[in-house]
Amino acid sequence: MNDRQRRDAIADASFISLARGPLTPPSKALTDHVAVLVATSLSASVATTGGRKVGLKAMPRLTEEVGAILGALLICGPSRPYVAVQRRDGAALWRPVNKPPMGKERFWKLAAAMTAEGLVEEIPAIRFLGSFGRSDGKATRLGATEKLRELAASYGCTAETRSDDWGIVRNPPPPPVITPADLVEFRDWPEIRNGKVKSQGNRHPFPPDVPGVVAGVERLNHACDGLIVTGCARPRFTRIYGPTLFHGGRFYATGQADSFQKIRKEERRRITINGEPVAEVDLKAAFLSIFLAYAEAPAPDADPYAIEGLPRETVKRFVVLSLQSGQLKRRWPSGESAAVRETPIKALTEAVKARYPALSDVSSVLPPEAVEGIPSESHRAWAAGQFLMNIEAQVVNHAISIMVDQGAVAWPMHDGLIVPVTGVEVAREALERSYWERLDRLPMIEVIGAEPPPPPR
Repeated sequence: MNDRQRRDAIADASFISLARGPLTPPSKALTDHVAVLVATSLSASVATTGGRKVGLKAMPRLTEEVGAILGALLICGPSRPYVAVQRRDGAALWRPVNKPPMGKERFWKLAAAMTAEGLVEEIPAIRFLGSFGRSDGKATRLGATEKLRELAASYGCTAETRSDDWGIVRNPPPPPVITPADLVEFRDWPEIRNGKVKSQGNRHPFPPDVPGVVAGVERLNHACDGLIVTGCARPRFTRIYGPTLFHGGRFYATGQADSFQKIRKEERRRITINGEPVAEVDLKAAFLSIFLAYAEAPAPDADPYAIEGLPRETVKRFVVLSLQSGQLKRRWPSGESAAVRETPIKALTEAVKARYPALSDVSSVLPPEAVEGIPSESHRAWAAGQFLMNIEAQVVNHAISIMVDQGAVAWPMHDGLIVPVTGVEVAREALERSYWERLDRLPMIEVIGAEPPPPPR
């Protein structure tokens, strides 16, 4: 990781979760080892800081707390190795309703001991951006040091095994809904300079016709009440729009760092709902398919990203980024992997335009309603990406409504549904019906995880 990538990783750190713990014999052995190091450090500091040495009776509690911290740090991958931790008392992490495994003062005491042992890197509090780019204050960054990662590897705990080693062992309740704004959020037009979004818009009052949207989110949340969930945080849903009902509108599982939308794909296969494993029923190439439908262009074939002579995953990344931003990308974002950046943008642009000529003008699909009140022409591309996202969200929302009508369980991903495995066919039919009613064509659908997950190590 070079200096720029490290700066980006620090700035983009996700909020810490203390819901994890060791699940496998190697991760439990590592936790025991680190707990002894922390106990020794704490006991050695008694002479200067006061308090009592850590005795045998205190070790089970200390080991559990250390396991929560290790789980928070070692679940992070090499490209995003830091977590953000707020120190203020009112932060959600420390609220009793969230049942943290330790209080704020205790956490920082243990983190300091792990830092003293060379296991944790602490970066002083800096400003961070919350959802949709708004500044939410300051947060300290913590990350596992190379010493800790080497120690973990000596026990067999690596980046490749992290999903097995560090699982969700605590499941606090979802945040309560107090006002309609907890269910649906609207944001102003963003600030755009030189074709780039510099900051997202502030919240603004609900436009007309929102009660039906709020009722839909309430209905989904009500359908999820009482479910017995393992492997992820129990969800509470909200929808976030741009300035109008034609921009954005995706569902987000709120309030938890371990929501099913945020955990790794490997971990999602270990989720159970009412004791039943789940599967993902996804709209394949959703953004591209929706764009081509609105552009009245032919639907993509079975592999829409296969272009001879170019890496498939690079083509996919280029097309998705272009559609999200509403125009063909002219350069790779700084955070892209070296493998992706190896392919020149010019070669990708020419090949993709030859395959899908309509992509030459992504904003051509915008209806008049989606550009009403647009601040400037520079916002047109952004509006196009948000409009495509909106259609995708409409398809998912209507499919969920169909399933809830049938008494079935469905959780929204951005481009599909999480359902119990016995609900796969119901979900497939709901997505096909919803897609057809909006786009007058059938989608490509992919089912992931219908087979049993691999056994733990």
